[in-house]
Amino acid sequence: MRSIGCKIIPVKRVLHRRVFDKFANNRRGATAIEFCLVALPLLFLIVAILEIGLIFVMSFNLSNAAGAVGRELRVGEIIAPGASVTSSTGVQLDLSDFKTAICDRIQMVPKAICLSQLQVDVRTLSSFQNQSPPNPLSGGTFNTTGLCYYSGGAGSVVEFRAYYLWPIVTPLLLNGVVNVTSMQTSSGSNSGSWFALTATEVFKNEPSSSITNTSNTC
Repeated sequence: MRSIGCKIIPVKRVLHRRVFDKFANNRRGATAIEFCLVALPLLFLIVAILEIGLIFVMSFNLSNAAGAVGRELRVGEIIAPGASVTSSTGVQLDLSDFKTAICDRIQMVPKAICLSQLQVDVRTLSSFQNQSPPNPLSGGTFNTTGLCYYSGGAGSVVEFRAYYLWPIVTPLLLNGVVNVTSMQTSSGSNSGSWFALTATEVFKNEPSSSITNTSNTC
């Protein structure tokens, strides 16, 4: 115990206060601590901006690829004979080779990943007016079982849609961007966080005798 003025203050309390004041006034390492506090949110923000940019680039690539393949369908360079066809014959491509023709034009992702994330719907329409083909996306579920693969014959009106399910990895985008949380296929259901990119081409096949399709429509 010691006397300070008219008060008696315990030595331990004085020592504790001095240690606390010394620690509070020590600015060494403050910059590192402040950086740690802002680094994680800043990193998430940068990754989110980069991912949004990649989504836009992928959308542009998908649109270009769908446009190129759509032109080949329209002139009869390639034909979609039906989902039941399991082998290609040069012009008539099975579903796997048709998707490969699209992924060959998308260079920003590996082909194996592109093929696993890409879905297509090719169907004939009765006319250009008042058409409402089924939408595979409903309530966060992408259902592939209703997709069609048939481009008709000469003079047929065709709608070709390409879907790419882009996986979202940035936590900041999960609530605002994700529109697919489940994919339903004939073999089962898969869960995930995807953003469905879509490219659509509607056209009328050229009136050429070389565009023959003996398969049945969907």
